[in-house]
Amino acid sequence: MRKKTPSNPLFDEINIFINNHYEFKCNKNYKGFFGRIRAFADRTEAEEREKRESGESWLKERHSYYSDPVSEEKRKRDTERSIAALLESSFSATLMKYIDDKGINPVDVYKKANIDRRLFSKIRNEQRYIPSKRTAIALAIALELSLDETRDLLKRAGFSLSRSLLFDVIIEYFIMKGIYDIYEINDVLFSYDLPVLGG
Repeated sequence: MRKKTPSNPLFDEINIFINNHYEFKCNKNYKGFFGRIRAFADRTEAEEREKRESGESWLKERHSYYSDPVSEEKRKRDTERSIAALLESSFSATLMKYIDDKGINPVDVYKKANIDRRLFSKIRNEQRYIPSKRTAIALAIALELSLDETRDLLKRAGFSLSRSLLFDVIIEYFIMKGIYDIYEINDVLFSYDLPVLGG
């Protein structure tokens, strides 16, 4: 539920965007008395799923099982190739490529993302580490990525932007408008009682 805020053109525009893009506001299946009941249940389920799945994690090896020594050697080679391919397209590798492509100093990136230097170092140096979704989005904002680039970066961590999550809809609004001030974004997220970026 949104906190009471003074009338503000930015908030008015965000509310219009939410009404036109947030699944539980714009989908006709969620209109009327029974629709609102369904919306509450579906929204709660989507938010609970997001809480379970949006935390930090580690890339896992893909396991395949072989019974003989020759096949065991093949399994080892396949696993090494599989891991190398995963790491090449990992979140960390993709993040560093965006940083290089945009010619931004990595120190400026983590400061602008409002994240700790140690966390950024972990993301940068431990290829198998996958940050939380909020950290990934904070980094996308710091790099001023387009919506497609943001989706690409999030995909490398196993995340996506969903129209079923108010947080994601608000992030989408700011990226589409080219507004990358993390403190301004956090003010809006806070006003909707949503978690903020960085930390």
